[in-house]
Amino acid sequence: MTKVPAAGYAVITLVFLYNAAYAFSWLYLVVAYPVEIAPYKWRARMWALTLSSIFISAFFNQYVNIAIEIAIIWKFFPETSGRTLEEIAVIFDGEAAAITNTVEDKATRARFRKSNRLVIPRNN
Repeated sequence: MTKVPAAGYAVITLVFLYNAAYAFSWLYLVVAYPVEIAPYKWRARMWALTLSSIFISAFFNQYVNIAIEIAIIWKFFPETSGRTLEEIAVIFDGEAAAITNTVEDKATRARFRKSNRLVIPRNN
């Protein structure tokens, strides 16, 4: 990591310049190139196939990817809503992250044992 802030600004500037150059050059070739390499009598079909594939992939990226992502998040990420930072630390880091021997900790353990929302093993 560099301590020079100008390096960070230079990287951000170059990323924007790269994206602009890509958008003005290669981006449109996705549509133009398949039509240009097709024989003349197939150009209309190739144009339809190109646009169809672009629209299908855009639909997939817009709707199907997010559904798959939501399913993965639901399956593999624990629910942290309504929990304190200490409880979240125990969920992700295990019992070693628990703050023990405090009145608040014992009350929290008792409350969650009673409601069965979070099972925290006892250190006693």
